[in-house]
This record gives sequence, C-alpha cells and structure tokens, in this order.
Amino acid sequence: MHGVQGRQTVEKLMAGISLLVLMFLGGGMTPAGAATQVVGPFAVDVEVRTSLYVLIPHATIEAKLAGTRIRVNAWAPGYQRAQKEIPVRPGVLSYSAVLQLEDVPKRFDVFTFEHKPIASCFFDRHQGGTAPDQYAITMFIPKNTWPHPNPAGILVNQPGYGWPIQNSTEISSFHEFFKVRMLIDRAVLDDPHDELIIMVNTGETLDPATARRWLELVRRLETVSPARAMAVAVALAGSLPPGLDAGELPDVVRRLFVRQGRFDALHQENPLPPQR
Repeated sequence: MHGVQGRQTVEKLMAGISLLVLMFLGGGMTPAGAATQVVGPFAVDVEVRTSLYVLIPHATIEAKLAGTRIRVNAWAPGYQRAQKEIPVRPGVLSYSAVLQLEDVPKRFDVFTFEHKPIASCFFDRHQGGTAPDQYAITMFIPKNTWPHPNPAGILVNQPGYGWPIQNSTEISSFHEFFKVRMLIDRAVLDDPHDELIIMVNTGETLDPATARRWLELVRRLETVSPARAMAVAVALAGSLPPGLDAGELPDVVRRLFVRQGRFDALHQENPLPPQR
C-alpha cells in the first residue's frame, strides 16, 4: 500500500516538474542552431541556416504564440535577423520551420598604405566553404598594381574594431589578378559602420609624414594589443623611408628590424627632422 502511494506521489511530482519545464520553455529563447521550441501546447522543430543552407550552431532562437500563429525569430552574430510565422492548424501540435539568415551587407574600400584608393579591385561575396562563424572577403587585385604580393602586406580595418581584424590571408593567381581570400570573425559585421577598409602595401616607399602616422598607430596598438602592433609593423616592412630618427620607432618596430638586420638602413646619421 505504501509502495503504491509512494509511486503515485513520485508520478505527481514528476508531472509537476514537467509542467514547470513546459511553462518555462513556452515563449523562451534557446541558443542553438537546431532545437525544439515548446510554445504552450505546441512543439516547433526549428533549424537556422545560412543562405547556402549551412547550419548555424550558435544561432539564437525565440518562439512565441501570437494569436493563431506561432512567431519564430532567429539571429546570430554577423547575420541579418529572420522571422517566420506558422499558422496553427486545428488538432496539430507539432510543427517545423527552417530560417535562413542573410549576411549583413558591407561596403569594401581599398587603399594603398599612402591612402590612395585602388579602384581596380573587385570582390566575390560568395561564402562557400566558410565556417558559419567566419566571413570571407575575396578580393581580386590587378597584378600590375601589386608587383610583390605578400599576405603580411594586407591589413583589414573595421572602424569600430581597430587594426587588423583578419584571422588569415591567402593569395593565389587568377589570370591578370591576384585572388586574396581573407577570413574575419563574423561578429565584426555587426559594427554599425557600413564599410570595411582594406589597406594594401603596394611596395612603395612611404613619404615621411605618412610613415610617421603609421608608426603612431603602431605605438598606440602596443598599449592595447601587442599582437596587432606586430601585425602592422610586419606590414610596414620594406616601406618605411630611410632617415627616420630612432626615437620615432616604436619598440615593436625596432625589435622587428633588428631581427631583420635593417635597423642601420632606416637610421642614418642625418635623420629627418621631426614634423611639427
């Protein structure tokens, strides 16, 4: 007798817990690219995918009951938000939905290290083969514009994030162009600025004023991100003009050029007077 009563007590307790779970999940948010959302008495199997139908595992899903419709929202860093409404049908408790998220649109502006626009570049925005948490920038630049291509000679800047933001850079040949594929964290696309700035070291020797502006950038980066400071210093290699005073070189630049054996060439006996 006590065993029957005990089992009934446990069953009531489990039923109560299940009810609380359903009440908690109803109209809630789930951080998953594929999940079952429970909205009142309804269950909705939701998948969130890219425009190329790749599952976005880190997407967030929200489902709510709006009258006779189930409203499903989904979003993820670097994608545009998507929404789908599912009509509730009599006697039907289970539904499914696939939401595809489009890329956040961005404009690409390309400049030399002397801030001269390079208008002859074009881009392929296709994201095939790219992980859903990354964004590929595929740029085609004429070979005669960039006679000495070097992955370290490209810096991608997002005004809200700083220099540089690319995680990797690959260069290949494509007819009269170099094809440059750069990967960045997709979350960068959520910055309110609508452009990404791409700086290409075309191998020209910078004028002293421009060189000093770049060196000041390196000096500022040294205090917040030594890795970024080094990336910019490496990109500047070969473009700094001779005659710079040793005191103008940030520590990371001096260390880099000492290793390369180029410090003496940059620091001559008659340095250029600092500009005021």
